[in-house]
Amino acid sequence: MNTNDPNVNSNMNPNMNPVMVGTVPTTNPVPTMVSTVPVMVPNTSPVMTVPAEPVMNPMPSTSPIVSREAQAMINPVTQPVSTAPATTPVSTTPPTETNSNTTSGGKGGTIGVILLFAFLIGFIVFLPNVSDMVDKYLSGDYKTEKTVITSGTLYCVLDSSTAEFDKVYDFSFAFSNSKLTAIDFTTTTKSDLSSKDDEAKLKELLATCKQLMQYTESMSGVTVLCNSSKGKVTVKQSFELEELDMNVFDAAYTEMDGFYPEYRYGESIDTIEKQMNASGYTCTRTS
Repeated sequence: MNTNDPNVNSNMNPNMNPVMVGTVPTTNPVPTMVSTVPVMVPNTSPVMTVPAEPVMNPMPSTSPIVSREAQAMINPVTQPVSTAPATTPVSTTPPTETNSNTTSGGKGGTIGVILLFAFLIGFIVFLPNVSDMVDKYLSGDYKTEKTVITSGTLYCVLDSSTAEFDKVYDFSFAFSNSKLTAIDFTTTTKSDLSSKDDEAKLKELLATCKQLMQYTESMSGVTVLCNSSKGKVTVKQSFELEELDMNVFDAAYTEMDGFYPEYRYGESIDTIEKQMNASGYTCTRTS
């Protein structure tokens, strides 16, 4: 193309920059008009013409003008990257525990069944002992049983009243190694002496006691003591069971209000205590 052509030169703007057009390689840059005037290109090379964008404020520039597609390829748009740390949503629902024994019948469940079965067998076997311990605990004898006295004296007392007298029956059981050895039986008769008959009856009791004391002087293992004070008569009968001959207790002895010992030498003191308690006596042991 002849640049000296006056027609061409008159239509070219000296401020326009050369534009790279299409993909056709060329050694000489082809000037492109900013306006809609077509570019003059030699016919030897086909040229794709891209209309140029109008420049609002044309300024001299030395940088080549690149199309939007090429610019995007050269400077790709970068998306902003968030620097905030990624957070994982936390579940507020508590985890539910799964008991494998409930579905699989594990070792723990088997051991539990065995222990329960053994406990039931032991409870049935020792049920009488357990019942006895509970009964003693409820009756107050459980603590006493822990400190059982095997040698000493068992005292049992019973108060009785009639229209005329107040009487106290007092037993003393001597024992060794929980075996009975001796008995003391004391009867105390009291009166308020509100009438002459009461005083006369007390004198009669004292006289009978003295007769009994004389009658038993020849008996082995039997001792009788009599005592009196104003409005009271005390009769004490003692028995050494190991020396006692049970055949000496006859009808005469009984008529003089003699006491016949029901318990024998060597009898269990525990049995005696139970029987005395069942008869209404209050019993205590001392060593």
